[in-house]
Amino acid sequence: LLALGAAYLRRPHPETRAIQFSVVAPEKATFTVLSGPPVISPDGRRIAFVATGADGRQLLWIRPLDARSPFPLSGTEGAIFPFWSPDSRNLGFFSGGKLRKIDVAGGPSQTLADASSPRGASWGRQGVIVFTPALASPLVRVSAAGGTTTPVTAPETERGIHWWPQFLPDGRRFLYFRRTAQPDSGGVYLGSLDSKEVTLLVRGSSGAVYSPGPDGGGYLLFGRDRALMAQPFDAASGKLAGEPFAVADQVAFDTVGGSYYSVSDNGVLVYRSEGASPRSQLAWFDREGRQIRT
Repeated sequence: LLALGAAYLRRPHPETRAIQFSVVAPEKATFTVLSGPPVISPDGRRIAFVATGADGRQLLWIRPLDARSPFPLSGTEGAIFPFWSPDSRNLGFFSGGKLRKIDVAGGPSQTLADASSPRGASWGRQGVIVFTPALASPLVRVSAAGGTTTPVTAPETERGIHWWPQFLPDGRRFLYFRRTAQPDSGGVYLGSLDSKEVTLLVRGSSGAVYSPGPDGGGYLLFGRDRALMAQPFDAASGKLAGEPFAVADQVAFDTVGGSYYSVSDNGVLVYRSEGASPRSQLAWFDREGRQIRT
C-alpha cells in the first residue's frame, strides 16, 4: 500500500488551463440585455439567456457548451431573469407578472407565485426559491412546487431595495444586494431562511455570486470599477479572508446592483462584456423630432 501511495503521489498531474470563448447571439436574433444575465447551469454544461428572435418573440434560449448552436425554449414568451434549479433540469424565470418554472427537456411552464416587478431569484438545494416580487419589496420565499410566499428579509422603512439573491451551497443562507435610503448604503449582504438578521459583506453597487474553489475553499465574486473581483470566502462561516483580486475586466454592470455574470458548481464563469450593455443619455427634441442637444 505504501508503494502504491508513493507511486500515486509521484504520477504527473495534468496541467489545468483556462479556456475562454465568446457566445454570439442566435442567428437573426438579438440578446435582450436588460432581461437578466446569461446563467450557467450548476453542472457547467449549458448556458441560458434571453433573446428576441426575428419574429419579435422574447424567449429563453439554451446553449449547450458541447453544441454549435443554441435553441429556443417553447413556452417562455416574455421571459426575464432566468435562473437554474440545483439539478440543472429546470429553469425558473419571470413572465407576465408571475414566477414560473419549466423543464429544459420540454413541456409547459408552471406558475409558482405572483411577481409584479421582479429583480432576480435563486433556487436552493432545500427546494426553496428566494426572489424579489416587486421593486421595493423584501425578499420572499416560495416552495419550488409553488404555493404561499413568506418574507425572508425585513422591509426597509424608506426606499430600500433587496435585489439579486444568490443561495450559498447549504441552501439556507443567501447573498443579496441591499440598498437603503442612506447615502452609500449599497452592498452585498448575507441573509438566511432561518433569521431576518443580515450581515454586510462588501460595500459597493453590485450583487455577488459564490464560486467554489479548486482547493475546497470558495470565493465571493462581485463588481468593482467595471472589473469582476474575487475574494476568498468561507461559505460555512460566512467570513471573507485575504484581499480581492481581478478575475475579468470590462464586465457589464448596471447602476442598481445588477450583475451580468454567473458561475457553475464546477467553476465555469459566464459574463456579459461591457460593450453588450446599453447605455442611455437624456436629450432634448423639438416638436418635429429634431434633436436640439443632449
